[in-house]
Amino acid sequence: MNIQLQWRLPDAQLKAVWRPSVSGAAVPAMIAGRPGVINLVGPAGPSGPQGGAGNAGLQGPPGGEGAQGPKGDIGDTGPEGLAGAEGEPGPVGPTGPQGSAGAGASSQYIDIGGRWYLHNDNRWVGFSNIYSIQTANFNQTGGIGADPNIGWQNFGPLLLAGSRVTGLRFAGRVNSAAAGSIDIRLYHQTGPWDGTATNNAVIVRNLLLAADNVDFTGTGMHRHIFALDQQISADGYLLMFVRAAESIPSTAYLMSSVAVEWEIA
Repeated sequence: MNIQLQWRLPDAQLKAVWRPSVSGAAVPAMIAGRPGVINLVGPAGPSGPQGGAGNAGLQGPPGGEGAQGPKGDIGDTGPEGLAGAEGEPGPVGPTGPQGSAGAGASSQYIDIGGRWYLHNDNRWVGFSNIYSIQTANFNQTGGIGADPNIGWQNFGPLLLAGSRVTGLRFAGRVNSAAAGSIDIRLYHQTGPWDGTATNNAVIVRNLLLAADNVDFTGTGMHRHIFALDQQISADGYLLMFVRAAESIPSTAYLMSSVAVEWEIA
């Protein structure tokens, strides 16, 4: 603590000490004052109380990602496991479907569709001598005999040597109930292929199927299946002829869809 003592002269003494000169006369000498009292140094004050705890500092930013550690070594191969016990035999499976023909044969069919004319004179009609089966109507005359006449100009799908005709499927309907049955002939016709086949004498015709009185009663749909096994010895034409089996009052029509089945080794 510091102690300060203040003191002052009485106004009468101050006036005696300091008088300004009015007339320019000499100013009396100042009266020396008494020495002032020296302030004493007070003792140190007691320590103040401890300040309160400071506020918590702000959280620092997250640290960076650490570097990836080195790849560990591959572990040793484990011991081989023991073989499992043998299971009981399973039940016998069902019989599978029948397999297709072997590589030695290829089954195919010839698709024939069109309208056959059924004349009232029981005339045979066959494929066109110009368009073969590529026509809507089959009306190429084959005569009125018990079997169709041979004609060197007759055309049909080509049958290959070594092939075998295995069946005929004939489906369709007639437009008149009077034509209730038909006769069918199927042939393989061949001859020389050197340009000399220009007459009937050099033509060879082999019968593949003769079916008489095939039922087409009414005017609804019918289907007939004929199993065949006819070997073809030389390249030649497949020919088919149809006629009404009985006399009919007027020309009728047979609308048909036919498949000739064959295979080749």
